Amino acid sequence: MNAVHKSADEYIGNKYRIIGQIQKWFPANIDLMADIFCGSCDVTFNTKVSEHIANDLNFFVIEIYREFQEPGIDTAVERIDQIIRDWNLTKEDKGAYERFRA
Repeated sequence: MNAVHKSADEYIGNKYRIIGQIQKWFPANIDLMADIFCGSCDVTFNTKVSEHIANDLNFFVIEIYREFQEPGIDTAVERIDQIIRDWNLTKEDKGAYERFRA
């Protein structure tokens, strides 16, 4: 198995630790991967196919992935970094996070 890439978000029940156990049941050549309980998309991100479908009951998660996908990863990371700077978000300042969230 190739190197496993961990999703940036922590999601309860993520499958990062068991990807190898899951993928051993996948066919050798897959054209379409449908991850019906994608959560943090650890399995989706670590399965090489030409087309992915990611679904989850928590539609907010899917919306976040769509927001990252549309502009491309470099633009998405740039936007996130700018938000962190604009709101002075740090691990130590819970108040800044709460103001941003509101």
